[in-house]
Amino acid sequence: MVKHQAGCVHRWLERTGNSLGSVLDFGALWRLARHWYDGRLEPGYLRRVPSQVRAYFRDVGLRGSF
Repeated sequence: MVKHQAGCVHRWLERTGNSLGSVLDFGALWRLARHWYDGRLEPGYLRRVPSQVRAYFRDVGLRGSF
């Protein structure tokens, strides 16, 4: 996390009382979101099962627990 982002995140955490979770930079967020909704508006769409979600996260470069 870049210094500016870290400051913004920590100020938000203090203001809201939330705890720190996963913080993504814009590149990682784009890789995650880019195909996340593919097919959702198609008839017969089936949501991903947990193993598919884990594989998708891995494929876009995300590690750890989410």
